[in-house]
Amino acid sequence: MPYAVWCHRYLGRFDPDIDLVDHVLVDRIPKVWPQHAESSRATRMASLRRLRRGPQPAAGRRRRPQKAFDQRGLQDLYRGAENAGKYKNAAHVLLGLSAGAGLNSAEIVRARGDWFSEEHGLPCLYVPNEDGEFRVVPLEARTAARLRPLAKERPDERLFRPTARAYSSLISDTNLLILRQTELWRPFTVPRARHTWISRLLSMSIPFTTVCAMAGIKPGNSLPSDLVGDLDTPSTEDVFKAFKTAHRHTGALR
Repeated sequence: MPYAVWCHRYLGRFDPDIDLVDHVLVDRIPKVWPQHAESSRATRMASLRRLRRGPQPAAGRRRRPQKAFDQRGLQDLYRGAENAGKYKNAAHVLLGLSAGAGLNSAEIVRARGDWFSEEHGLPCLYVPNEDGEFRVVPLEARTAARLRPLAKERPDERLFRPTARAYSSLISDTNLLILRQTELWRPFTVPRARHTWISRLLSMSIPFTTVCAMAGIKPGNSLPSDLVGDLDTPSTEDVFKAFKTAHRHTGALR
């Protein structure tokens, strides 16, 4: 603003296309701010150059992709849960519901024993949402074997019952408590464990829309590209094999 006022006072106008050109600024800034130090003039010079360029799009923060746990990583976490002392049950609930059933943090802290059921000969979870609707999550036998005893003990209670100070930080506080018992727990986060479960389902050739239904992924709350980092890149041979198989089933490939 002081620069524009100076231009109007001594030149009778302020034209950004003329008065904000570099060589003009270099000549005028010492005249407009003669009492300022060189560093202060440089700051004003930079500000006027930004004004000349106009608004620029903000650079978006790039998220570091969460890599899914491999088999060894999962085994280390389960060993860590076994070594978590008095937090053993809490660790198994966290790991089982995230890496074994794909629940997110909000669902884990609400999970109850009566969510467990059996359909079509398979153990499963009925996970309610805020609208009172349910999604069905089939469970692998090993996940059901770890969680079912706890569910039977607490049919009308929450499965995740850690010693924590605040409801809003139950999982983060519990992770710290488990970590004090075993370093094997350090890599664990609920999103990473959940991504591991989702990527494993996709790797088993379960259709993407089916996986989304099981995981509670809806338009607007997740991007398919978020899952790419958790999946192995298929070979050229696998690409053509999948393409031919799909078209053979639909009859589109002649």
